[in-house]
Amino acid sequence: MKRVGRTYVIEIGFTSTQAYKAAQIANVYTQAHVDDQFSANFDATRRASDWLLPRIQDCA
Repeated sequence: MKRVGRTYVIEIGFTSTQAYKAAQIANVYTQAHVDDQFSANFDATRRASDWLLPRIQDCA
């Protein structure tokens, strides 16, 4: 996996003598990366919400 230039695009590849196997491995790695990013963003949003909600309730 490598970052493409200064973008948030990443390039994922895998080399094998069997094209189907290489595609499977690259796809599984890609899905794991996407799942990890989603989980990290969800956790950050949950923490921000947990911090903000009591403050909003105090103002009401």
